[in-house]
Amino acid sequence: MMANKTVTDEQKTNVERLLESIRDSFVAELPERCDDLEQLVLALGKMQSFAAAFEEVYRKVHSLKGSAGTHGLGMLTLISHQFEDLLSTLDQDFAKVNDAIIDTSLRYVDLLRECSLAAADGRRVDAHRVNDTLEKLKFSIFPGEFFCLIVENSKMLARVAQHAIEGLPVAVSIVDNGVAALERLLHEKFDILITSKELPSLNGVALISAVRYSEGVNRDVFTLLLTSKPTFNPPNPGMIDVVLHKDGQLASNLMGIVREQIRGLRKAAT
Repeated sequence: MMANKTVTDEQKTNVERLLESIRDSFVAELPERCDDLEQLVLALGKMQSFAAAFEEVYRKVHSLKGSAGTHGLGMLTLISHQFEDLLSTLDQDFAKVNDAIIDTSLRYVDLLRECSLAAADGRRVDAHRVNDTLEKLKFSIFPGEFFCLIVENSKMLARVAQHAIEGLPVAVSIVDNGVAALERLLHEKFDILITSKELPSLNGVALISAVRYSEGVNRDVFTLLLTSKPTFNPPNPGMIDVVLHKDGQLASNLMGIVREQIRGLRKAAT
């Protein structure tokens, strides 16, 4: 019995060492990744190189977002999320590129580099200052009066939700799982949360509960829960503002509810 336990402990130690080695390799590669991103961002401003540069910078940011999350580097993940939001506004269209887009993209790269160097040195970044910078960058990117987070792992349904409210003064961010959504909701202010109940990692009900109980910046966020089950009854009705079924009326229902919520937010602000 002791021999088996010793083997198990050794295996655990080996796995931990392997994971630590992989993380160290990832951190060591970060400065080079940031240098590559900087060059790609500069290439976005040239028509002849835009298409290839856009595909590559989007791929690299998306990869960095996932890898940073895997290695517990939450601030890098948060910066990458917002950088990805900015890139999504371009919609692969060179005509949408301007000096402000390039400058803001380079500021995201600078933040990534700052956090990368801190990780390499074993230092903690000033999370408050970085979050404040990210908040200012978000407001400079999106002219909409309000911010909405859509959490849906079906790309088709995410597009349906996005298109339903695209004519309203709302800047939209999209994530495809509950854990990533919670990470953003704990650090970024949103006015509206639209989340599917059926999500990988953390379902919509659990996500809303976590946000409410966190007592963070989004504890009072307006929530819409989307579900494919027409008979679903939330366990705590007061925690979820609206439950919508994923049916043929989803888009029109979403648009109407979000429009009314915006009117209420505007009235409350006056």
